Amino acid sequence: MFGFLHVIGVAAGAGALLWLRARARRRAARSDDRAPVIVWTDEGVRFKCGSCDAWHVGVPNWHFGGPDAVTAMAPAERAQRAAREGDAIVVDEKFCFVLALLELPVQGMPEPYAWGVWVNIRGRDVASFVELYNDEHRPAGATFEGRLGNSIPGYPETRNLPVRLVVRPFPTRPLAEVVDDTHPLAHDQRAGVSQEALRRQITPLFARERPDAGPAAEATV
Repeated sequence: MFGFLHVIGVAAGAGALLWLRARARRRAARSDDRAPVIVWTDEGVRFKCGSCDAWHVGVPNWHFGGPDAVTAMAPAERAQRAAREGDAIVVDEKFCFVLALLELPVQGMPEPYAWGVWVNIRGRDVASFVELYNDEHRPAGATFEGRLGNSIPGYPETRNLPVRLVVRPFPTRPLAEVVDDTHPLAHDQRAGVSQEALRRQITPLFARERPDAGPAAEATV
């Protein structure tokens, strides 16, 4: 939920941001999940969750822990410049990023693979998006312009790539659709990817260790 952005969308309140930074620091200190163990076989894919130790069928989704520019900051700088609450991050009290799902169909899998990406929205769209997103009875279909804040591996540069945010029924996160039809990522959103291509993309990511503060990413079922 984005209740705090009702304040920030109109005028960036310093008090609200200080409160958010304190919340973010406490949350980061509790973030000790292990990387999942992924097993690819001829019969399918399954993984052992790093949070609950249970085995699940399918591939764990990769959610970036923030925009690349934020996760690249040193912890002290990040604590001063970036504030996170839920699915939103505000940088320097003026740049707003929201978490969205960029979904790719995967051949042979019933569900799309969801990259959790951070999208920069600007100006009046911030307040409009937040008001709609906080509405539990919101209609689906509203769209907002934005730009990706993450570099997705396996593609030409995706950071700053124009996307369309599509609002979906509560509580589903918005969908991020690549606007540039010439970009390979847009092609894969339409045509899908092979399991082998997906495996090459995500295996190195889950092999990384999570940073001590401000996790770079999180695995979700």
